[in-house]
Amino acid sequence: MNHTNVVDVKAWIDTRPVSRSQWNVLLLCFIIIMLDGYDAAVMGFVAPALIEDWGISRAEMGPILGAAMFGVAIGAGSGAAF
Repeated sequence: MNHTNVVDVKAWIDTRPVSRSQWNVLLLCFIIIMLDGYDAAVMGFVAPALIEDWGISRAEMGPILGAAMFGVAIGAGSGAAF
């Protein structure tokens, strides 16, 4: 006779402690998310120094920052396919 065991997956997961590899994956995800947004966040701090160093106006800096955000959008769109 065939005998099958039924396993409650939710209960099995809930009774197990979080492993070291799971903590490592969580840490890696946190670092990736933190670094992913760093380029967009730092532009606001770097823009005034670039304006001064390059000798351009604030109006001329707008398209540069816009192009950077356009690049982020293209990267996000192409990265979503993978």
